Amino acid sequence: MTETQMRDWTDTEQALWARLQAHAFEHPELGIDFARRLAREQGWTLDFARRAIDEYRRFCFLACISPQEVTPSDAVDEVWHLHLCYTRDYWKQFCPQVLGRALHHGPTQGGREESWRYREQYATTIALYEDYFGAAPQDLWPGTRERFAARPAQIAIDRGRYWLIPRPRWPRAAATCAALLALATLTQVQSALALSSNPLDWTAGPFLQLFGVLMVSGLVGAWWLRRSLRDTGSASGARPEAFELAYLAGGAVRCTDAAVAHLLGNGQAQWDQNSRELKLDRPVSDSSEAPAVVARCIAVDGSPAQVLKRSAVALAPLEKRLQKANLWLDDAAAWRVRLFSALPLLLVAAFGVSKIVVGLSRSKPVAFLVILTIITGVIGLGFLLARPTRTRAGDQALADAKQRHARALRAPQQKELGLAVALLGTAALSGTAYAEYHQLRSPPGSSGDSSGCGGDSGGGDGGGGGCGGCGGGD
Repeated sequence: MTETQMRDWTDTEQALWARLQAHAFEHPELGIDFARRLAREQGWTLDFARRAIDEYRRFCFLACISPQEVTPSDAVDEVWHLHLCYTRDYWKQFCPQVLGRALHHGPTQGGREESWRYREQYATTIALYEDYFGAAPQDLWPGTRERFAARPAQIAIDRGRYWLIPRPRWPRAAATCAALLALATLTQVQSALALSSNPLDWTAGPFLQLFGVLMVSGLVGAWWLRRSLRDTGSASGARPEAFELAYLAGGAVRCTDAAVAHLLGNGQAQWDQNSRELKLDRPVSDSSEAPAVVARCIAVDGSPAQVLKRSAVALAPLEKRLQKANLWLDDAAAWRVRLFSALPLLLVAAFGVSKIVVGLSRSKPVAFLVILTIITGVIGLGFLLARPTRTRAGDQALADAKQRHARALRAPQQKELGLAVALLGTAALSGTAYAEYHQLRSPPGSSGDSSGCGGDSGGGDGGGGGCGGCGGGD
């Protein structure tokens, strides 16, 4: 939070924040004070517990100034739970003297409607947080999906009696194996120098080592060529809007999904769970924008498969617009990228075929080389057949958009569903009222019905994890 942000606050808000900052949660002279107890019970470091307490202060501030209920993250909720155990401090000092009102903790009553409500409240809370304090820290305020994900099975373990060994990090393990392989290859250089100048005359061991090095080199070369050949210069024109970003991220299919999410979020369309079709609630406009184009497709046939099929044709002008802005590769440029990036691997595969022919003519075993050659050829064909879409400028435009809309992607509000789907796909709809559309578009993925909690001045009680609250008087 900057001084400029605070200057925009009202006197009442500044006074409330000053009282929250002045309220002490640490009393080292007492031994195990609030902060140290929190760290011990949650298995956090003291520094992390202090950060969580600071976020709890911010949450309480938002609860007091927000006109509607707010919902905390799990970490902030744990601070709140513990603070409620300090009844004298919470009810006799914190609420009346610091907040100036009662802040009740009200768990969810369960069910899909409650789950959707708390997800929307959480997204609204993070948006309000950003307005007052800037971007919320990711480790203490995760995205909506992580916040309401099914809780992992947990057990208490006595660290004094048992060792805890983390699972290996496979990317790091793979890098270690690659380094060992490179070291083993280098140790054979001296012996390789004594071989014939014609590799096709080499024996199996040295040739396979050479072929392995060529495979890796070909793969690196293919990746580098595919990346560098897509660099066709900087983008031109205005910054791409939401549905252009959707097309950049996943073509006409992603753009259609984003437009559908936009129509659903704005109440222009609805999802019929019985017929499993999209239905329009408002007249179709004549606009050339993506939502209007997709809406006209829905008006003809609301089944998702037909909407996607028709939209792929109707959204073709959008691809031309992106090509003109140097964000999307045209067919000729895409073919050049495919051909030249596949060439190194296809040449290595051809080299392997030559050695296989020589080996068969000399009645030598070539089974392992055949396998390696097939693998190399298949990867090369993959580079040849897979059409690249975006230019490097298109990649950068997407990366910039994800950074610019980081909060909306973590916790999208109803009106931001179109943007979230544009950059993340229909997974952004999981856990919302439109989750069935995501499940239909991305089978067999399904998610558990997680729960949340809310609060108001009247209180309440119920089961479930996670909580929310709003500032209200008794």
